[in-house]
Amino acid sequence: MSLFYEVLQSDFSVIHNKRQLSFKEHMHKYIEILYVFSGTQYITVEEKPYAVRQGEAAVIFPNTTHGYFKKQGPPADELILVFDPAYLLPLFPLADSAYTKNPVISKGKITEETVYALKMINKDMPVEKRLGYLLIIFSNLYAETEISRSTRIPTKNLVEKIINYIDTNYSDPITRESLAKEFNLSNSYISKIFSEKFKMNIRAYLGQVRTNKAAALLRTTDFTITTISSLTGFESERTFNRAFKENFGQTPGAYRKSLR
Repeated sequence: MSLFYEVLQSDFSVIHNKRQLSFKEHMHKYIEILYVFSGTQYITVEEKPYAVRQGEAAVIFPNTTHGYFKKQGPPADELILVFDPAYLLPLFPLADSAYTKNPVISKGKITEETVYALKMINKDMPVEKRLGYLLIIFSNLYAETEISRSTRIPTKNLVEKIINYIDTNYSDPITRESLAKEFNLSNSYISKIFSEKFKMNIRAYLGQVRTNKAAALLRTTDFTITTISSLTGFESERTFNRAFKENFGQTPGAYRKSLR
């Protein structure tokens, strides 16, 4: 499985889709709520598949691996809310460090008031009004979710810091040893974090981050491929080409041509 840590541009997103989604396994520091108005959306949470059907919801807590996938069937009409738990921590102090064994909430447990709020909330309304509807939605769903405090690797305080460090310093030489030194951890514990949370080693994760940064430069600049290779931390253009093809299925040159 190829897992990545998603860094979002907004700390409160409201997304309304009229189709089944397909989005690979990822995690982020936000709470994510899925509600299905019609059809069925298929998701994975911690690698376990679930079907979220009409009138049902799913709550995904911070730093939990999850993804979306499609199956044959009618289109899905669905709402996705992605928001920073800091908005709700005064009222729900476990929200940023919680997890649940079953993220899906059945139709019968979702109140009419909550469904109304889910229908009304939208990305264009003032943030204060969105927060009012969010409070209605989350308070109902949270009450119907079997919450446990996470006893896993302390993701909020450690994994997020490591990921942010890599996202800032990806152009520098980064190794397991340098990360261990930076965060005052053992080499084996650094390896354990990547193995448990990302299902890949540090080299593979770095390759994914660097090629994503390179793809953005290929889309938005006229820099040469050699320059982009250097700017994104690759040892050589050959290494860059190999990593880019692994993650994007084509060479950087072919990727740039496809954009034009």
